[in-house]
Amino acid sequence: MIRRPPRSTRKESSAASDVYKRQVYDQKAVLEQRAKVLSATRLDSAFRSALKDLDRDPPSDYELHLKEAKESRKKMEEELREVLEALREEEAVKMLSGEKEMKLKKIVEDIEIDEKVLSTLFEYAKMLYDSGEYEEAVRLLYFFELESNNKEDIISSLWGQLGGYIVLDQKQKSCHAFIRLKDAVDSLVFLP
Repeated sequence: MIRRPPRSTRKESSAASDVYKRQVYDQKAVLEQRAKVLSATRLDSAFRSALKDLDRDPPSDYELHLKEAKESRKKMEEELREVLEALREEEAVKMLSGEKEMKLKKIVEDIEIDEKVLSTLFEYAKMLYDSGEYEEAVRLLYFFELESNNKEDIISSLWGQLGGYIVLDQKQKSCHAFIRLKDAVDSLVFLP
């Protein structure tokens, strides 16, 4: 917390003013924290930029980490191929973006969506979110919300949607996600 000099301090050189002037953030500590936070995400370019600012190379296992993340993503995309293709059709995109009111089930009715597929879809959406692909992540989390019966997972997907809409600066959709999240939490907390 930055302390401000009291309003009664009139002189620039007073003791209170000197304390205020000395309160400077340690730039290196800020950069260290930024790199630490980014290392837990899949935002590769931002992480490399933070390391460059610190004049450091990525950790020795970082390339392996990236390779494993890419393989994991490829595997999930293969498992979800049918669902992702169906959800990328123009009608599905319109429905998931709220441009059209319709049941999505018609688009994916020929695809068997069991709990395993839903779980993989949820993990894939989280991976996209961690990679900074917020628009696609939010669309998939919304679809997950519509398909899932697990209230706790629905709440997690709503948190992701809310965060994504905030990052994307979509205020109206953020408000709708917040209201749906509140309703979901209330229904979970106030069960008879």
